[in-house]
Amino acid sequence: MHNYYIKEKDIMIKKILIILLSVFLGNMMFISCTDDSCSTESENIVPICKIVSPAANDSFVKGEEVTINVVATDDDGIDSVKFYIDDVLEFTDTVAPYFYYYNTDNLALGEHSIKVSIKDRDGNKAVDRLNIKLIEAVNILPTCRIVSPVSHEKIVMGSNVIIDVVAADDSNVDSVRFYIDDIFEF
Repeated sequence: MHNYYIKEKDIMIKKILIILLSVFLGNMMFISCTDDSCSTESENIVPICKIVSPAANDSFVKGEEVTINVVATDDDGIDSVKFYIDDVLEFTDTVAPYFYYYNTDNLALGEHSIKVSIKDRDGNKAVDRLNIKLIEAVNILPTCRIVSPVSHEKIVMGSNVIIDVVAADDSNVDSVRFYIDDIFEF
């Protein structure tokens, strides 16, 4: 009877050590013990999926490329990472680092969802999703600057004057018109 108590005590100590080790390593373990020994079996951990960029509710100009970066981890390895825009599968990645470049040309203005679904090698899945917003490009007014002659430069009457101008716009400069004393010259 005394020997049985020692075996039972040893098994209990083994269970406690296994549980402590399991907590320390961050794994969930199942413990099964017989009269002589204990064995453990690790639980298959569900994969972790996180969209790290863009951030939720970020705004993008229609036509701009959006880079979707994902962190996907699992103790057994990642089989695939699927990228969805508005619940339509756009791309599947199987090699880390996991990312996708999406051009927003074909999306309407407004809110859109990005969903990423990962599957580990055991078939377990995890999903992360967020929304982004597409906005119209703001038309920036064109700029024009006279480079020469400089302001208050003296010009000899009757001489030819070269007017050098720099004009810029976010899309296209169609024309530059020159006025002297508010009268259109050319």
